[in-house]
Formats: sequence, structure tokens, C-alpha cells
Amino acid sequence: MSRKKRKPLEFIKFFWRDFNGDTAHLTRAQQGGYLQIICAYYDNHGALHENAIMKASGASIEEWKTERELIARFFTIDAIGMWRHKRIEKELKEVRDTSKRRSASGKKGGQAKAKLASARQVLSKSLATKDVSNELSTKPVPIARQRLSKTENELIDARAAVWALEQEAQQAQREIDEIDAGGKS
Repeated sequence: MSRKKRKPLEFIKFFWRDFNGDTAHLTRAQQGGYLQIICAYYDNHGALHENAIMKASGASIEEWKTERELIARFFTIDAIGMWRHKRIEKELKEVRDTSKRRSASGKKGGQAKAKLASARQVLSKSLATKDVSNELSTKPVPIARQRLSKTENELIDARAAVWALEQEAQQAQREIDEIDAGGKS
């Protein structure tokens, strides 16, 4: 079974003070190797096998034998040799959750826009069949709708549908704006 190809992350959160504090005991070469492992972990969107960790670190087999224990302290290693990083897993979960929320909001907004476009088409067809341009903006809806022609009733229904869908689209846009504002802070 093949893995679904994931879109590469455009950026990652990097907490340099945490990194410097956690890696102060490593040499520059070891810090660089660990940073390369972090990048590979993010590129993979999750856990890596030890062979991939060694390759990402840039260490030779001999270097890896001496550095493995130092690097392994930053990970938990499961029974099949997969290395997991608690902090990065937390960050990746946050990225996935944000992506799902934004996707849902986008779909909701798209549905409202499609309904709005459909209602506008109905309204424009109704307007094309009868000249009511002077009546559109200010004419109150009559109480006795049964006295209206079929076209006039369709026009009233279409206007009400357009208004409701415009309200729905505005609400969806507000929700998208709130999510975007929440992701930027």
C-alpha cells in the first residue's frame, strides 16, 4: 500500500531558544546533524526509521555509531525502529488541525457562493421576463400574495433566496476571517 503524497510544508515554527538550550552539549557538527534530522522529520510529516535518521544527519556510519546515543535522547524509538519526536509531533498535529478547519470553512464558503450564484440566476431570469426595475428596491411585499402573478411570486421568492444566501456567504466569510486571524496570532 503506497503512502499518500503530502504537500511539503512551506515553513515550520522554530523555537531557537529551546533548540540552543536543548543542544548546548552537542558539537556544532552534531547540532547541524540534529537540525537536518528535524528538517527531514517535517518533510516526512512524521516519524522516521533509524536508517533515514542516520542519512538525514549526514553522519558516516562510524560517526553515527558514536553520535547515535546523543541524538536518540531527543526521540522515542518504537519496536520497529521508528524514531518519534514529541515536540514535532505536537506541531504537526497543530498544522493538520488548522488545515482541516480552513478546508471546512473554505468548502462552506464555496457552497454558499454557489447557492448565491444559482439564486441570482433565478432572479435575473425572473427580471428578464417582466419589467420590474422600478419596483425592485423599495416595493414592499404585498400581504395578499395569492393576487400576484406567478412571475411576481417567483421574483419575491428569488429575492428572498438571494438575500438569505448573501447573509450566509457573509457569515462564512466572517468565519474564514476569524480562522485566518486566529492562525496569524
